[in-house]
Amino acid sequence: MSNHLLPMDPAQLESLGAMVTARSGLAWGPRGRRLLGHVADSRVQSLALSGVSGYIAHLRRDESEWRQLLPRLTDGSTSFFRNATQFDALSQVLLDDLTLRREERRLTLVSAGCGSGQEPFSLAIAVKESGLLNKGWQVDILAGDIDPEAIDTARNAFYSASDVEGVSADRLQRWFRRRGNRWQLREEIRDMVRWSEFNLADRESWPWADCWGQVDAVLIRHVL
Repeated sequence: MSNHLLPMDPAQLESLGAMVTARSGLAWGPRGRRLLGHVADSRVQSLALSGVSGYIAHLRRDESEWRQLLPRLTDGSTSFFRNATQFDALSQVLLDDLTLRREERRLTLVSAGCGSGQEPFSLAIAVKESGLLNKGWQVDILAGDIDPEAIDTARNAFYSASDVEGVSADRLQRWFRRRGNRWQLREEIRDMVRWSEFNLADRESWPWADCWGQVDAVLIRHVL
């Protein structure tokens, strides 16, 4: 990314921001506008375009450019069991409450804006430890993100030592396997999650038709 912003017409940048909001639902505070400016500058230079107006024209004629732009505008920071009180509430209160409400022995949990997968895998571990699967419950964990590269990382389920710093030694031993200098989730945890590239601002792109209207809980902290 360039450290020097090209001169930008504020009205053109505003137009670009409106296009991005319409496509993705992303909203723009001061920090967001600065990020948009830097990313637009980087893409303009990479594509050798004349400026933001040229980039807007490029987006309109080349649909694939959105896959380059949108991941650069989202916050991919995440970690295992981020906000521990949330997962304590899930394990100690929410899962029990949901099973009392459901006649069918099936739950559907969604990680919206799942990034590189730590949140849905944390969900899977929490569900596994709850014992529900041993009681005949089917628990669908659906994970979606607008960034296809993040989804690819999540599917592979390989994480660095720094990525698993928040995982207890017991959980690390039980649910992960050491692979060289990285850690990978056990297959039984990986198989609990279904992944999809998913734009939350586009209802029609909902990828899990069999679970439409049956979601019991949504974790959406990363998006908010």
